Amino acid sequence: MERDRVFRHIGLAVMAIFLFTSLAAALEAYALPNPPVETGEFILINKATNKLYFYRDGELVKEYPVTTDRSPELTPEGNYTILTKGVNTPGANSPDPRPGNSWLGLSAGGARHKYGIHGANEPSYIGAHASGGCIRMHNEDVEELFELVPTGTPVQIRRGNDPLQSVLLNLRLRSQK
Repeated sequence: MERDRVFRHIGLAVMAIFLFTSLAAALEAYALPNPPVETGEFILINKATNKLYFYRDGELVKEYPVTTDRSPELTPEGNYTILTKGVNTPGANSPDPRPGNSWLGLSAGGARHKYGIHGANEPSYIGAHASGGCIRMHNEDVEELFELVPTGTPVQIRRGNDPLQSVLLNLRLRSQK
């Protein structure tokens, strides 16, 4: 009996250590980036939650719902910058003017600015995984963001592969508001 109790306590201790280290690793993986000192502006796009977070001087200024890739490889993950800004500019991949009036071209995809942040011609898809690679926003949201960010603004695109990590990121972001 005593031996079973000892093994049960050891098992619980091992499980607690495992859960604690898993939680610490999840928080570390989703540590929020520090905005660059030069401009103070920074954009973080989380593909798992389909949210775009705009920071200025380390403070969360605005959170927007977005649409990202319909399959994980379409919206590239990594660190980029806003290279171009355009008004009444169709998407880089299409002459179709319906993606809204504001285009924020990303350094992802090389000189053609293949990827960008732009409005959506089907706003009902905002929040879903439905794009061919670009980040789509409500037209009024991208117009607001367009006014807030200069060219050269750093953009980080990442994906949380674990639902727990996405929940932890959302809790952390909400606690900073």
